[in-house]
Amino acid sequence: MSRLRAEPREVRAECEHRRGECEPSDRVVVCAGTYQSPHLLLLSGIPATAQKPAAPLTQPNIQVTGMAEMEIIPDEVYVNVSIREFTRDKKKNTIEDLEGAFLNFVEKTIATPRTDVTMEYTDARINALKRRTKDPLIQKVYEVKFKSYDQYLLLATVADSLYLNNVYIKKYSHSKIEDYKKQVRIAAMINAKEKAGYMLQAVNQKTGALLLVEEPTRDVLVFDGLNDYSERKKESSLLGPRYYSDTRVFDDDNDFAYNAGPSISPIQKKIKLRFYVDVTYAIA
Repeated sequence: MSRLRAEPREVRAECEHRRGECEPSDRVVVCAGTYQSPHLLLLSGIPATAQKPAAPLTQPNIQVTGMAEMEIIPDEVYVNVSIREFTRDKKKNTIEDLEGAFLNFVEKTIATPRTDVTMEYTDARINALKRRTKDPLIQKVYEVKFKSYDQYLLLATVADSLYLNNVYIKKYSHSKIEDYKKQVRIAAMINAKEKAGYMLQAVNQKTGALLLVEEPTRDVLVFDGLNDYSERKKESSLLGPRYYSDTRVFDDDNDFAYNAGPSISPIQKKIKLRFYVDVTYAIA
């Protein structure tokens, strides 16, 4: 990639050559969209007149941050189940027997289809737990999607009899989570527009055209009571301290909670969705 420095004399020459297509600017004379600035142009083997860099926001504008939240009741409970071979009374309980009993119970007793049961690890984890044996013990971790917390409880109560090594809730979600994320995004845009409107109205100005939209968090933040701490860290690192002013109100007890595990009460359990958007409007 080569660099070319356009001198002001060349700019004036081009303007005189294309008289009638140029208009004055308070920073530089701009000619028919073929030249934006008297500074450096970056070329990629094509003429400078073919470059169309994004024009800087020279008109008066206002930048605001819109924020929206939504609470939903989950209808999906994702549970991790760990199964590991073991030897008892010189008899080895193989992984095939253990996972067969587990899958049969999930499908027939809990009425959960096998399509909702996936391996968390595509390769079985091999653990040589006994130093004197040459036969390793295999461990597999499954993820099961239940439709209710009661289904999880049913599995947890028989974990010992099924020889399940570990059973715990990984996350809560909703079957229409993507639709709800769209609604939160729209609400954040509306919030930004309303904020820009009343702030400009206070100084006898009006909102003009939409100039720029940016998503500082890239995606909707999901606080389900189990992974709130990781989402909070993501929110803080992406947004920065400027979003945490004295006017910010946290009304959820789990906003600063660490991973509390499955001990959180499922009664009236809710998921909180939160989204931020930076929007720039012209001042009319």
